[in-house]
Amino acid sequence: MLQNADIAMYRAKSQGKACIELFDRTMHEQVTRRLLLEGRLRNALENEELALHYQPIVAVDTGAVQGFEALLRWHPLGSDAIPPSTFVPIAEQCGLIVPISVGF
Repeated sequence: MLQNADIAMYRAKSQGKACIELFDRTMHEQVTRRLLLEGRLRNALENEELALHYQPIVAVDTGAVQGFEALLRWHPLGSDAIPPSTFVPIAEQCGLIVPISVGF
């Protein structure tokens, strides 16, 4: 029960000041999915499942390459690709973004 209260408390804090949240099962499922994904991300870093791709930035008027944008992609072994919008926020929250950045 305390764990569930904790989950609801952190959800309320993320919503801003003077908010309350009532615990429901979906909160527990979201936390469980996030923790599972965090563990998979840690393994992905160790197993070198993350790949860096470069996308050219091209001037529309001249067609000249102005620079490159670095794009991080995660292709887990035996699974579909996981979009950056899913794993980058988790990497930032759990402190993995620095090791990921240093690795490239």
